[in-house]
Parts: sequence; structure tokens; C-alpha cells
Amino acid sequence: MSTASAATSARVKLSKDPGWDYGQPLPGDKNAVKCDFCKIVTKGGINRHKQHLVGGFKNVSLCSKVPKQVQEIIRKYMQQQDKSKNEKQRLKGINMGVENINVFESGSNADFSRDYGEETSPPPTTLASSTGNSHLKPKVKGPIDTMFPPNPSFTKMLAAVGKFGPDFKGPTYHESIDGSAHAKTATLCHRMMLDVIEEVGRESVIQIITDNASNFKAAGGWIQEDLNIYWTRCAAHCVNLMCEDISEIQKFAEVVLKCKTVTRYIYNHVNVLSMMRKYTNDPDLTRPASTRFSTSCLSMQSIHKVKTGLKMMMVSEEWTESAWAKSSEGNNVLGY
Repeated sequence: MSTASAATSARVKLSKDPGWDYGQPLPGDKNAVKCDFCKIVTKGGINRHKQHLVGGFKNVSLCSKVPKQVQEIIRKYMQQQDKSKNEKQRLKGINMGVENINVFESGSNADFSRDYGEETSPPPTTLASSTGNSHLKPKVKGPIDTMFPPNPSFTKMLAAVGKFGPDFKGPTYHESIDGSAHAKTATLCHRMMLDVIEEVGRESVIQIITDNASNFKAAGGWIQEDLNIYWTRCAAHCVNLMCEDISEIQKFAEVVLKCKTVTRYIYNHVNVLSMMRKYTNDPDLTRPASTRFSTSCLSMQSIHKVKTGLKMMMVSEEWTESAWAKSSEGNNVLGY
């Protein structure tokens, strides 16, 4: 047991899975784990290694030197994982079968108000009939309004789900891994993704999506090659990288800088912001984010859409007689 203890104290765990306390990955083989006790190498990731420690599985032999207490720790963890997975499946089945729920039923609005931080309002007592009495009380804003605001895309999504039929199963969230304490190497990224795939079940995973950094590209390529799971680069990250390259062109960078200056000046002065909204019919300008270069394009687009209103504001008496028009910052913005 002392050998295993020394190994675990010196080793960085690749995930929260306790199986990594008693085995370590081989640098030359991404799916191979070497047992700390018997030194046997198992193929198939951390799940296969845990089966090796616990025993009773057809595809792997039992470790001949594993202590009983270690066996019990791993067995309890595997049982808990199976229990959690079964519970998720059970709850998913319940959610798929729920229909015709009245969110304004007595008491329900109060419960949701507690969960979502809204003020509790009494539910409406009367509803207009479809035949046409129209003394409607003002609509009470409930939890559904909070989660699903009016949006044409949301309506299209519901229509697509309805066409699929009653057997549709939506995406599920499984795990968030805190890797902030480790170097984001390709091997570590691959190991983390492989752990989640093993937990979910290889037969249930058909695609993984990562950003385009070199470590994720390497890890995604290994997953695709070894497990025949599709790996896809994140489209949003691709667009962001393209916008970053474009923003480094001098002429483009100069325009972006002017847009940032104009937007920053307007939003730093409450009265100027109010004036801008008055002359442009109350829109908001898109403000560029420092790490999202695509927002620079959106910022220029939003200013271009309201350029007529901005010009009218700059030549209006309200602006020319204001203190901002006489300031150096205001003159610089006017020059743009």
C-alpha cells in the first residue's frame, strides 16, 4: 500500500475520478492505464482500470494485489455513478411524459417566484373564453415568461421538436471539469474528454465540439481516430478567429478604433446616451468586447444602421448648445 500512496501523492489527478488515485496513464498510449499495485496495463481508459481493480467483469482480469479497502472505495463509487445515471434516465422519462401543466395553478406561481427571485403575484382568477368575453385581467408574469421570452427562433425550435415526435430526447448536461490548476496540454484535454465519454457511454456519444486551439485540435483528432466519434471545430470560434485576423488590417483597425471611441463616449455620458436614443428611435449600440473580435463587426454594423440619426443629433440645436459639443472629447467624436 505504501507504493500506491507514494505514487498518488506525487501524481496530478487528471479528473475527479478516484480511479486515478491507483493508476496512471502511459505517455505513449492515450487509452492505457498502468495499475499502481500489479503494474498491469489495461486498455480502454479509467473505467476499464476501475473494473480491473474491482473484478467481476468479463473483459478485464482482476488485480491480484489490490487492497480490500481500495476495492470497496472504487466499488462504491461505481455503484453511485450507476445510480446517478439511472436516476437521470428516470427523470428524463418523467419529463417527457408531462403534459398540459397549468403554471398558474394555485400555489405554483409562489413556488416559482421563490426559485427565480420574482415578486409573488396572485394568479389570475378568470380567463376569457374562446367565444369572446374580453374582460381580461392583466397577464401575470410567470416562470415561463422568464425562461422563454418572446422570440421567433424559439417558436421555430418548438415546431421542429414537434415534427420529430414524442420520442425526441433533448441534450443533457453531465459534468463541468475545473482544469484551472493544470496545464492545458493535449493529453490532459484528451483524458478529460475520454473520462466523460466513458461515463456517458461510448454508444451514446456521436460528436464532440471543441474550439480551434492546438491542444483541443490534437485531443479531438485522437478521439475521432480511436473511438470513431465525430469531432467538429466550434463555428463561433472559427468566425471569431477570422474576425481577429481582419481586425489586424490597418484600415479596418482604424475604423474599429473610431467605432469604439464613439460608442464609449456615448455610453459614458448618460445625457448623451438619452439624446442618441431620441434621435435614433431608441436602439442600443453594440459595444465591442475585448476578447470577442466579431463584436467589432457588429458594432460597426449597429452604428451604420443609425448613422442618419447620429448625424441629425450632431447638427441639432440640442447638441450644438450643449456642454458636450464644446468639450474636446465631443469635438473628436464629431470629427468621426
